[in-house]
Amino acid sequence: MKKNEDSTRLRGKLMLTGTLAMFAMGTLQSEAATTADKDKEGNKAKPSTDTVPTDEQARPSQQVHKFDIPAGTLGQVAASLETALGIKVSVPEKYTSMPSPGVHGVLTAQEALTAALQGTNMSADFVSADRVQIALHATGQDVTVTASAEMMSLKYTAPLRDLPQTLTVIPETIISNTASTTLVEALRTVPGIAFGAGEGGNPIGDRPYIRGVDAQSSTFVDGMRDIGAQSREVFDVESVEVSKGPSGTFAGRSAGGGSINLNSKMARRENFLNGTFSPGTSNFFRGTIDGNAKLTSWASGRLAGMWTDADVAGRDFVHNGRYGLAPSLSFSATKRLHFDTNYYWIKSHDRPDPGIPYNNPTFFARIDGRAQVYQTGDGQPLLVNRKAFYGFNSRDFSDSNVNTAFGRAEYKLTETSVIRNSYRYGKSNQNYVYSMADDSQGNIYYGLVYRRAQQRLAWVDTNINQTDIAGSGKIGSIQHTYAVGAEFSRERSWNSTYSVGALDPTQAITATTGPDIPVVPTFNVKNSVTGATVALSETRCAVLGAAGGNYCTDLLNPTGDDAWAGVTSRKDGGTSGAVMTNSILRNNIPSRQVIGTRSVYGFDSARLGKFQLTGGIRYDHYNTTYRTPILGMRSITVAPTITPALFDLVNYQAAVAYKPTQKATIYGTVSSSATPPGNSLGQGQDPSGLNTAGNNTLPPEKTRMEEVGVKYELFGGKALATGAWFQSDTQNVRITLADSTIAAVGTRRNRGADFGITGYLNRKWQVFAGYTFMNAILTNAGGAGVAAGLQNGRRYPNTPENSYSISSYYSLTRKLNVGGGLYGAGKIFGADNPTTIYSTKWVPGYTRVDLFAAYRFNSHIELQGNLLNVGDKAYFLQAYTTHFALLAPGRTGRVAFNVHW
Repeated sequence: MKKNEDSTRLRGKLMLTGTLAMFAMGTLQSEAATTADKDKEGNKAKPSTDTVPTDEQARPSQQVHKFDIPAGTLGQVAASLETALGIKVSVPEKYTSMPSPGVHGVLTAQEALTAALQGTNMSADFVSADRVQIALHATGQDVTVTASAEMMSLKYTAPLRDLPQTLTVIPETIISNTASTTLVEALRTVPGIAFGAGEGGNPIGDRPYIRGVDAQSSTFVDGMRDIGAQSREVFDVESVEVSKGPSGTFAGRSAGGGSINLNSKMARRENFLNGTFSPGTSNFFRGTIDGNAKLTSWASGRLAGMWTDADVAGRDFVHNGRYGLAPSLSFSATKRLHFDTNYYWIKSHDRPDPGIPYNNPTFFARIDGRAQVYQTGDGQPLLVNRKAFYGFNSRDFSDSNVNTAFGRAEYKLTETSVIRNSYRYGKSNQNYVYSMADDSQGNIYYGLVYRRAQQRLAWVDTNINQTDIAGSGKIGSIQHTYAVGAEFSRERSWNSTYSVGALDPTQAITATTGPDIPVVPTFNVKNSVTGATVALSETRCAVLGAAGGNYCTDLLNPTGDDAWAGVTSRKDGGTSGAVMTNSILRNNIPSRQVIGTRSVYGFDSARLGKFQLTGGIRYDHYNTTYRTPILGMRSITVAPTITPALFDLVNYQAAVAYKPTQKATIYGTVSSSATPPGNSLGQGQDPSGLNTAGNNTLPPEKTRMEEVGVKYELFGGKALATGAWFQSDTQNVRITLADSTIAAVGTRRNRGADFGITGYLNRKWQVFAGYTFMNAILTNAGGAGVAAGLQNGRRYPNTPENSYSISSYYSLTRKLNVGGGLYGAGKIFGADNPTTIYSTKWVPGYTRVDLFAAYRFNSHIELQGNLLNVGDKAYFLQAYTTHFALLAPGRTGRVAFNVHW
């Protein structure tokens, strides 16, 4: 059966590879026809005579345009500027291969040219109304624009260099060079981010922690919240923005430690085709395509596609399979009015990783005489074979399906102001049944692991509308850059389960109360050897082998290919129908939650000589309702419980910056965030979720941060160095009091520092590096009875004290680029609780090394190689508070054949 499955997968890979190849050839033939119309000097033929309706005439250098040109060589970026501006941009041949950071934002033509030349020591001069000449700067002349990528949101009222907070933009070039295929892989280039795991909700999807705070509900796409549980891809991502520290003014609710925003690929006014086919070790196969076409002088279309089929290095049976498409269309109705649209679809079918159990579960003695083989450990994962798979290969799965539609209209009010309206609808489904390596009953002490079935059947849909007005101008002698806006959103979740269980041979099939109602058996009947009553530790491993449904496997030699025994039910729902075994049934008894939010916000940066004052404020009216399963659905016999929660949230940011020179910014800032109960919409591990009685009456968790920092441009503006020192204090944390009651009176504190450098140290050497130190402790953790106060001063979960990331690339020749990465983090706690020897869980620190090389045969073809985790380091990427931790992939080699036309 395994052989047939592999053959089917191979045929699928070959068919999809062939399809991508035919698509690429067809597009290239079309491009070749276009190329034939170019003249001998390489200039394009005259553009189409289709024109945009004009409401004004202005000098080309002063007209304002919206740019979204990615980083590339200076020749490529200049060609894109030619298309966007409709003018000739001449670059000396010997400088065309120099790196350019690209152009982003609403800029005049002169500003766009300056941005394109960041870090190049080149200048741009309009020699006529329709011609620009690029030339080398005169000796001693300076470039004063940072080479770092910029933030895309209109809410940011200053360049990245002058923004008074810790922000990192991961550009597409870094995503590509690091061979990142998912958001989790891309975020390894940003220190200070850890990843959590869980039991329910979203245990195996993206759960980033920024400065120790769960950021799953603070993840955005194109500036709009994307809360649906999933594992995010990057095939349609232009850049990833990471904001550290409370971001309530920008992100709204939550964002206590920061937020993440993914910028989607949008259509541009140029023609290109990029394609990649990448085979690798561990049965890795991936293909991507990204094609853009200028349809007319006022409309463009783009299509990004992806297919991935891969096992995971160092892990038996774990597998990832996904494919997706993302078309986009951009067009201008007038010189002032522009539209962007995007549709995103991705489907995945994975076999999840059950993880590795911790070595200190609660101990219970068995009464059947089985020998104990392990003693209580110190709380780290067990030292077992890294390939150990504690799941069912024939049963476990994780399926997701994501569909989103995005539209944006932008109108230029004046030469220095715009109004933008954005709308996004998204729906994500996440369905899974997977085995968790459950240590809660202490079976590992006897060399056993219970494969507990975790399951979920859920969807989330969101409707979000934003309106922003942004611009700049003077009030008296003070220059202001401002942004104001409003947002209205409605988010809904539907969370149900499957019925999955093992067949206990001692339990008879019983009647049911409706069609296909499962009978979920129990295990605590009799001991399989002595016939005595089963002790607590044996409730999940009392009956071993096939007789117990193979739900218990050997700790040191797990057998992932075991047959499994599933739910048993009557086909006709009564006592006489055929018995159905080994089935996974949808319960269709969902809980529901709806969140409605109405928000207004405003930001302003004022320049007073060498000082810059920045302020922001946001108000959110947060209204949510949680509903338990409805009476009469399946076996539900009680009336539903409806739990509402209503809060008015106000968050702020205030900052002052001093600029001793144009290159330097020294700042101090204060900011806040608020996280109300039910914030995660039931999509994550939320201790304040509305499914827990009484949580709706608790006040929002509030975080306040003070940060001082410095940003400085180096090497003539080619690189940006940053340093920041911060302290975050969180109040209203939900804790258990000494009398075992729950109250929102807990507190925690995080003191630390962030350092980074991004850009080019010289014309050939690019770096993207950072270091983060965090001293994150629980200052009032509560605790019932004798445990009261024992956790005070202890670390809180998913917060490494030290973490670092260095990605570095060097051009040995014009054709050969080499480099790699060094990534690491210190010890991470899933739980730092000294109450008992069983309650502390942690994973050790690690250092990982990656290598990279790329050879460009010509301007169209490149061969790239990546060796990830060179030392085959066995380290843990996700730590749960109990039960298990998840291993990172082992050594992985990949080759990518990249084409560009």
